[in-house]
Order: sequence, then C-alpha cells, then structure tokens
Amino acid sequence: MIQTNTQIKIGDKTYEVNYPNVRQKLEIENLKIFLSSGKYGELARSAHKTASKLLDLIDAVAYFSILIPEIKSNMTVNDFENMDIVTQRNMMRAYKINFYPWFEQIEAELNKEDDDDENSTTSEPEETIQ
Repeated sequence: MIQTNTQIKIGDKTYEVNYPNVRQKLEIENLKIFLSSGKYGELARSAHKTASKLLDLIDAVAYFSILIPEIKSNMTVNDFENMDIVTQRNMMRAYKINFYPWFEQIEAELNKEDDDDENSTTSEPEETIQ
C-alpha cells in the first residue's frame, strides 16, 4: 500500500506532508521556474556541482512552500534569495534525506502501476487489408 503522507523535520520543527494533488504539482513546477528566474531547465542541463546544489535547494523550497503552508506563509522571494546557510542546509537535508526518497518511492509505485496497466491491456487484432 502506498503511504501518501509522511513527516518531515526541517530544523527543529516537524511537519506532516501529503503527496501533492494535480493543482499542487502544477504550482510546484511553476514555482521552480519562478525561483530560478526561468533558468530551471538550463540549470538541470548544466554539469556544474553548484547548479546541482541550487536545483536541490529550488526543489526543496518549491515542494515545501506548496506542501507545507506554514513555510510558504513565512517565506518571501526575498527570503529565498537571501537565505542563510543554516536554513539552506536544513531545507536541503530535509528534502534529500526525508522527502525525496519518500516522494520517489510513490512515483515509482505509480509508474509501475501505469506500466502494468499498459502491459495488461489487450489490443484488438489488426485487420488485414486485402
């Protein structure tokens, strides 16, 4: 059975996080683009270690801002751009150690179910043209 919620500890606080619905997924993707000033794709294609770390931070802020409303209400774009190193580290660690493995496990299970559905459908026999 898929566990659609988990607890994420960021710094000293623990939050209940639910798997995002469609609207939230769209908001998360839009926020990633916004936080990266439209450069998310370029950062993702970059082989630089700094770009990879920035993507992790952008992903963490985007997911947590949407899925944990308390964080969203306490963070502005200015806060994101001037985030101190301790806050960065706490968010990235929570994202990489707790959130991402849980999220990816659900995604893998959903993709497996989609693949199983595709493989189990029977196709109609093709008609031959004479």
